[in-house]
Formats: sequence, C-alpha cells, structure tokens
Amino acid sequence: MGSIKMNPADNIKKAIKEMILPGTKAADDRILNDALSTFEQAGPYKSTRINPQIRIWIKRTVAAVIVFSILITLTYGASRVIRKLMIKPAWRGGMVMDFKPDKDIHFDLRVGTKQSPEIVQTSDIRFFVEDGQLRGTLRSYIRSSWPKFKWRTRIVLLDHMDRRLASTEHVNENGGVKRNDWNHWIRHCIHFTLGPWDSNLQEQAQRVSVQCKQVPENTETTPNAWVESDVLPVVHGRVTRPDGSPIANAVIPIREERKEGQRGIAAPDVWTDSQGFYCFDAIRWAYHVGVLAYTDKASRDGYHFQYKRLNRTLHGTNKVDFILEDPTPGTALIKGQMLASDGRAVKEFRLDVRNPVDWKNPSGEYLYQFGFVEYFSDSEGRFEMSGLPPGKYQVTLMPTIKEATGRRYDDIANMRRFTCELTEGETIDITKAIETKKAWYGRVLFEDGTPAVLPGATTEILVWSKGFDEGHATATVDEEGYFTARFSDDALQRLKSEEVWLTINVTKSTRLFSEIQKEKFPFRLMSMDKKKAGTLNINRPAFYYGRILYEDGKPAVPPVMPWSGAKVSIRLRCTPATWKDGGITEYLGSLDDQGSFSIILTDEQLKKVEAREYSLEIMHPSYEYERHSYPLGKFPVELLNRGHDAVKGYILSPENMAGEHRYLAQCLDSYDILETLGSLLQQWRAKHNGEFPMSLAPLSSYAGVEVFTRIAENIEYQPGELTRHEAEIFPVAYDKTLLEKINGTHVLFSNGDVKFLRRREIEIIDSY
Repeated sequence: MGSIKMNPADNIKKAIKEMILPGTKAADDRILNDALSTFEQAGPYKSTRINPQIRIWIKRTVAAVIVFSILITLTYGASRVIRKLMIKPAWRGGMVMDFKPDKDIHFDLRVGTKQSPEIVQTSDIRFFVEDGQLRGTLRSYIRSSWPKFKWRTRIVLLDHMDRRLASTEHVNENGGVKRNDWNHWIRHCIHFTLGPWDSNLQEQAQRVSVQCKQVPENTETTPNAWVESDVLPVVHGRVTRPDGSPIANAVIPIREERKEGQRGIAAPDVWTDSQGFYCFDAIRWAYHVGVLAYTDKASRDGYHFQYKRLNRTLHGTNKVDFILEDPTPGTALIKGQMLASDGRAVKEFRLDVRNPVDWKNPSGEYLYQFGFVEYFSDSEGRFEMSGLPPGKYQVTLMPTIKEATGRRYDDIANMRRFTCELTEGETIDITKAIETKKAWYGRVLFEDGTPAVLPGATTEILVWSKGFDEGHATATVDEEGYFTARFSDDALQRLKSEEVWLTINVTKSTRLFSEIQKEKFPFRLMSMDKKKAGTLNINRPAFYYGRILYEDGKPAVPPVMPWSGAKVSIRLRCTPATWKDGGITEYLGSLDDQGSFSIILTDEQLKKVEAREYSLEIMHPSYEYERHSYPLGKFPVELLNRGHDAVKGYILSPENMAGEHRYLAQCLDSYDILETLGSLLQQWRAKHNGEFPMSLAPLSSYAGVEVFTRIAENIEYQPGELTRHEAEIFPVAYDKTLLEKINGTHVLFSNGDVKFLRRREIEIIDSY
C-alpha cells in the first residue's frame, strides 16, 4: 500500500489547530488564528513582526509551540536517541574531558573493589610539550595500606569525533601494608609520553579519556621512572637497599620548610613504585624530603619502620636517592603492664619503641630513626616486645579505643611515656618506671554562682604547650562545675613554670586554635582534694541566633546534600584571611532544615566581629568538589539576635557570590524540577495500575504549560528502564542540562527519591 506524504507546513498548521491551550475558548481561538496567520505570512525563509495586539499572548503561545515540538519527539520516543543514565559500578570508571595543554585538568574519578569502592581517587591530569614530545602526568590519591589493590590506567587522546590519536597504559598497586593506625591518602603520579607533538596532534587533539579498572594481582606493574624535565618543578629519585635492589611502597614525606610563626604547612606524601622510583611534581615552596619504609611483623599485629631524612632545605627541582640498610636484629626485651591513670588495667593499647633523635641538629647529612610498633589486647594490660637491638629508646604506651568498624582512636589522656637504655640479652620491666598521673580538681562557675555549663554546649578544660599551635581537651566541667584533670610529675612542673597552661572554653565545637584561646584557669586554684578545689568565676557566654535564606525565600539548606556528611555551617574567620599568613577559622555551628542556627560568642569575639576584624562566614557544600565547602558570603552581625523568636532571615544575594558559585541556583532549581516530575509520575501511576508512562507526553495534562516545558527541556526520561521488576529501584530521569554544566546531576529514582550523583558515579550511554 502506498503512503500519503504531507507537506511539513500542513503538519504544523494541523497540529496548532488541534492543540488545547489553557484559558477561554475565545482566547484560544484568537491565539491560534494569529499564530497561523503569522506562520503563513512568514513562509519557510522569512521573518515577520509580531502583531502588537497579540504580544500579551506571546509567552503562552510560544510555550505551547515549544511544548508541541517537544511532544512530537516524546510521543515517538522509540525513534529518537535517548542518552540513558546508568549507575556506574564503584570498582571501575572512566572520564572524558576537553584537552587543555599546559593546564591542570581537574576531575574526580574513584575506583576500588565492591567491599572498598574508594581505593584510588584520580584528581587531575596535566599535558605539556618538551623536547618535541607530548608528555603528561596523571595525579591521584591512593589509600596507602589495606586492602592491597592493583589497577590499570588507560589514557587516550581523542579527536573531535572521539577517535583515538594516541594512548598509553600503566599498571600500578598500592602499598598493601597492614598498619592499623595509618591508612590515609597518599599522592601518586603516573608519568607518560604520547609521542611526537606534530602538526597532526596539534590540529586534531580535542579530548582526553582516562579509564581505571582493577586487574588481577598477578598482572605486571609498569615502571614509573621520571623523565628529566625542565617544565615542571619536581622532587624525584629512587629508594634502594645497599645491594641496589629497589624498595617498593616506601612513603616519601615532603615537608614545607616552616616559616617563623607559620601555622599551615604543605605536607604531601608520595610513594615508590615497584622499581623504587618516586616523584612529586608540584613543588612551589622550600622543603625537606625523607623516606619512611614499613615492614609488617609476621608474628604479631604490628610493624617495623625506618625513617631517613636529608638534613638540609631544598628548593625547586631535585633528584634525591635514598639507601636504607636492613635493621640489625637484637636480643633485648621490654615487658610490663599498661595501667590507666586510676590504676585499672588497659586492655587495648599500642606499644611504640623508637630511638630518640634531635631533629634540630644541623650536623650530619641525614637524620635517621627506626622503631617497632605492636598492638596488644590483654585483659590484664600485659605486654612484651622482644628482638630489640641495644641502645637508648623512647617508649610510648597509647591506649586505643576500637570502634565496631575496626578503626582505632588514640586515648591521649591516658598515654604513658618512658625512656630506657637496653643492652644485649637484657630484659627490662617498665611497669613501675612508667610515669603515673595524679588527679587534680578545679571548679568553674558563672558570675552569678551557677555551674559553668550551658544546655547544648560543652565546657572544656584545654591544655596548651609552648611551641604547639593547638590545644586539646583534658577534662570536662560537670553539672556541679567541677572538673578532674590528671598530670604526671613532669607535667606538674611544666604547669607551675607556665610552659604548659590551661584554658576554659564553652563551645559547641571541638576544634580550637591558640589564637582564639579563652580565659586561663590558674593552676594555683587546683587541689588534689576535691573539697579544697579553688573556684574561678567566668562571664556567661551568650547564644546568638540567626537564619539564612536563599534568594527565593527558602531555607539556605539544599534539599539533597551533594555529598555525604555535608552541612551548611557558620565559621568564625579571623584576619589575616589566608592560612599561609596565619589566618584562623573556628567552626561555630551548622544550619538546621529551616535555615536557622545558634552559635556561642564571647563578648570579645562579638566586639571583633562588629569591628570587622573577625567575620561570620557562611560555608556551603560544593556541588563541584566532594568533601569541600566554600564561603558563600558573610552573615551580617547586626542580624544576630539573642532571642530565637525575634530572628530575621538573611537572604543570600547572587551579586555577593564568587563566580565559582554561579550554578548554585541552577542546582537548587534542578531538584525542584525532578521533584515535580516525581509528583506527576505518581499521579499517572495512581490511575494506571502503578505503570510508568512510556514517554513524558502523557504527563502534559497533569501540569501547566510552563512547568511541563521546564521538565521537557531539561530532563532526560528513561522509558527503556521501566520494564524492571517493581521491587528494584532504578533511575527514571535525570537533569541533562545540569550535567552539561557541573560535575554531577540530580537523578530521580523509581521510588520517588531524588539524589545528587557525581560524574564518577554515573555513565551516559546512547539508546535508540
């Protein structure tokens, strides 16, 4: 049978006539007639002025035509390309980015195992041309210890059609050393060459693909020796044994030379590959470099370590090789019993035995330290460490608190230290020699005589030492105003000489800095007899309340946080503003779901905020970078209120935000669009036995023109996913417009939840 072909113009006119618009019939007819007239006058290649009489109807008419054009596509969904979103397995991933030579290209790609999905975090890549070759360095962060993990990285240079121009592959592994007290992120660099930088690559290179995937343990690793470069400032070298054999997985601590009065310090760690090579290529400051090698103890839960540091300050590019000799075995033995301050046995603790080092001694080419660490679990707190070589040692017993996750935390308050001299074949019991701590009491009251305790806050006693930037809590004031602190004889002498001192802090936070120290508690008021404890009266700090709103009047808290644990918070920023110059911040509190907050400020702090010496910064979670918050603005001190009910909301203004936050409004709007779509789908499914529609077109009757237009323009609906089992939760739709702008997008799931997923968590594939 032959088919009848229609003129495209006739199709459009027919569609316009059949379209149903909101409003009265007379108004609809008038709009349609004017639209047809305008269409016929313009022709396929002409333009025309819009009749002034219908200008008031133009917004609705244009919206209707847009909706119709969208409905044509959505109705025949099987014939169009659908960019389907798939949840990417956590243990492999890939990214494609624009090619930009001589610039750091930042991204977030994480891979691992099903049990530990984040072992490798690739952060950025940089390309540069040297000696006629296109070279590069791929920078990652690697979980330093357990579980042992080996992965392949593939870097591909692409043209505008995503055709391969050049590529390179590398196989690497993490350390795999079971150090229970140390498993943080370490820098890792992969250096590569993609061949000559000829006219072909210069003209065609448009994008770069980075892919990571776990490989079997028996896969050969790729040597990663650094090619000498004058382009990037680097520190690099090799770590070997005296016979020249490489030491793999040794940590290379690179520490910034600290300036007088400087708080912050750049402290990256990198490690050696299977051939003993290491490299760090982002040096911008004077630094020290050393090597830290670990060896697991086969017999117990512990390890042996060696640390060797070059005893001079370096600048710029340097090649530093290290030779580590195997430790000399010994026959000395240390044993004893670990007791807490109150005399009870400590059942879980760590024993650390190491040789003392004068780190400020300028003589000698290297500074060297070695030591032994073991974990003990004993109901009576008993321990024994053998095989020690003779010499002088610092012994530290650190009680540990083990969580259900297996992670251990140090109990600093009950730490014990001891110094001893060992001889060959000697056994020494250090139970009685370990420094003991005695209980001392003090009391803190407010000026009205009531205990210095506030609801929703903690009153802490902090201990500070000269030469250290931060204090730590040593006691907490109870409901009667008393506190108990325990000190060794050495600590008592230091307190009396004021080398160590105590301060009082009423806070909702646990992180303090010396520049924001609170009132001192004089040691002369303390007594070993609680009844004779002296009392210090302090001013009652005030709670201040505030509220922060987005520009649309909603609470300034994202309905879905962009990353786990994210909060909108208030922090106290002190001048100067940069950490390099000693800028200090203190966390004060976070916003609740209504955008409200309560913070504690002393009179002195409030005066400095009013004088603009301090400021109250509003920290907002980033959609672009995970585990990162940025200052969105400053909360006006004049809007703080002592009464919660009298608070006036502070509205954030986009004009006061930096350029990096320009997509915040779009991120918030994206959630609203998908939440609305979820509601429309719920209405549809309620009338269709729980089934999803096969396209968005049927939902137009459930929403206004403008609302549906926003959905149709920005949202990619996935009808192909709707055949799954109803008990399984799967992606239904996502914001394709947002995904083009930032490092992630909002996704609507079949159970109605809306979540924000990052690019590393999703994969977009074309479906027909």
